[in-house]
Amino acid sequence: MSKEKLSEALKYYANHPYEYVIDILKVKPTKQQAEVLKAIPEAIKEKKGIAVKSGHGTGKTAIESWIIKWFMDTRPFPKIAATAGTQQQLHDVLWAELAKWHRLSLTKDTCEWRRTYFFNKKYPERWFASARTSNNPDNLAGIHAEHVLYVVEEASAVPDEVLEVIEGSQTQEGSLVMMFGNPTQITGGFYDAFNSKRKFFKTFTFNSEKSPIVSKQWCEKQAAKYGRDSDFYRVR
Repeated sequence: MSKEKLSEALKYYANHPYEYVIDILKVKPTKQQAEVLKAIPEAIKEKKGIAVKSGHGTGKTAIESWIIKWFMDTRPFPKIAATAGTQQQLHDVLWAELAKWHRLSLTKDTCEWRRTYFFNKKYPERWFASARTSNNPDNLAGIHAEHVLYVVEEASAVPDEVLEVIEGSQTQEGSLVMMFGNPTQITGGFYDAFNSKRKFFKTFTFNSEKSPIVSKQWCEKQAAKYGRDSDFYRVR
């Protein structure tokens, strides 16, 4: 695809993240992933966040990296902040996954990936995504642009004061907050997104039993070990 055709295509993909993932990243999302991708344009329009609770192995880290990459490619001068419950989860899992999909994409020449920073080569200080630890609310504050995206990995483990800073960022029309994680807590900001604050979010559940990329043998093993009615099985 020529640069001219790719540029025109990206204008279309700005409101079609599902098609972007298929065409630009060359991957077919699962049904669960597709539901989230297709809901993003409406969430932005309605100024709602997206919250996804998930079992193990359902591809939530992959979709997080796809969304970061999509936002970078289809918005002018976006600012993106990614965080997670632990530094290891942020750098070794989410940020490494972003590097993988960027390398495989048709737009790999426009941006550069580094350990904590992913940026447009022409405008590195104004067009970027950054990996920010969640141990201090100030790390996630002060992000201002027409297009702002927050991606929170393992949101159950992120302190409430950090999530409050993130949720308060949705002042721009093109902003979006997305939270993902195992539902390991029955209090806190991530839990509230599915309960007391549900009207402010589009919510989804990634069920490992229904995911084509999760081993059925693994699910059966956990059921036999812990019981289908156990908290471990229901959460994981």
